[in-house]
Amino acid sequence: MEADYKFLPETSHRMRKDTVIMMERYIAAFQKIFEVEKEKIREMEYKKNEEWDSIGHMELMTEIEESFKIFLETEDIVEFTSFQKGIEILKKYGITVADL
Repeated sequence: MEADYKFLPETSHRMRKDTVIMMERYIAAFQKIFEVEKEKIREMEYKKNEEWDSIGHMELMTEIEESFKIFLETEDIVEFTSFQKGIEILKKYGITVADL
């Protein structure tokens, strides 16, 4: 699903498209690890979803590190307790995701 960017200035168009791609990559990490429907991902929270236990948490952290080519600090791994919190944490690493 690609948004219509024809009315945005070229720089805004490129930045918006990049943030959409980052969100798609972020969602894909959750889908790969937890095998849940895309619609349920935004509401996911650590230990409040059966799939997101301690093992699932570490698998997700590894997938995110590999997908975004970053190394998460221990503090960020501990604080990564929900889909939404993860978006905030990724910003610390220069990764901005668009809200689709």
